[in-house]
Amino acid sequence: MSKDGFQLTGDAARTYEEQKVPAMFEPLARATLALHQVRPGDRVLDVACGTGIVARIVREQFGSVPRVTGVDLNEAMIETARVVSSRDGVVADFHVCDVTSTPFDDGEFTFIICQQGLQYFPAEDAALAELLRVAAHGARFAFTVWSRPSPLIAAFSDSVRAHAGATLAEKAIAPFAWTGADTIVERMRAVGYVDVNIEELEVDRTINDPEQGVPKEIMSTPAGPPVADMGEAVFSTVVNEMLEATQHYRHGDRLVIPQHTHLISAVAP
Repeated sequence: MSKDGFQLTGDAARTYEEQKVPAMFEPLARATLALHQVRPGDRVLDVACGTGIVARIVREQFGSVPRVTGVDLNEAMIETARVVSSRDGVVADFHVCDVTSTPFDDGEFTFIICQQGLQYFPAEDAALAELLRVAAHGARFAFTVWSRPSPLIAAFSDSVRAHAGATLAEKAIAPFAWTGADTIVERMRAVGYVDVNIEELEVDRTINDPEQGVPKEIMSTPAGPPVADMGEAVFSTVVNEMLEATQHYRHGDRLVIPQHTHLISAVAP
């Protein structure tokens, strides 16, 4: 499977912020930061930062310190991060850049986090080497990568395959199809990371008002707009099949669906 970047337009990035962040990425960030805690004096780098949820949580916990910098290749994500952070009074630096060539000095950061970005990097080892370059001695790393599709995403991919074709189905499931788990520890050690560990973490993806929330989930993915372009009949069929497949996870007016992720931690020498 190819490693297409998670590229979204401005509208889709805003939908991502409104839908996916509260449903999934905020709970994941909180769970990760509870296990690998930021310290007041840290210089934090959030890689593939999306719309900036890590910066907002760090500011909530510590106020004006520590320093927080976010990078993402997707311009729409960075623009949304800047808008949301400005609205919420969150001070953070956001940059559009390639993770294999960042504009930072050697040893600039003491805590580096990457939520669901590693699976999109075409040159993983080059990205890992660059992140180690900008890490200070003893810096801590926390990377998450989905370890399997959730029932919601499996239903999305299955329905898209049936009604929109295999290419879009692969695009729908691509974030969950990372094959590097068996070798990531050895590869990180080869690059120079120490104390490398991989474990599995479970978080809940919560979708309020599923009849409205599931369409928003679809449209906040790269596969969503192409499916919508196929017409209302196809889009509605995909939504209805996803709702039917996830009825087991319905709790009143919400879907609460477990989502599993690899959590990879390490230290810079």
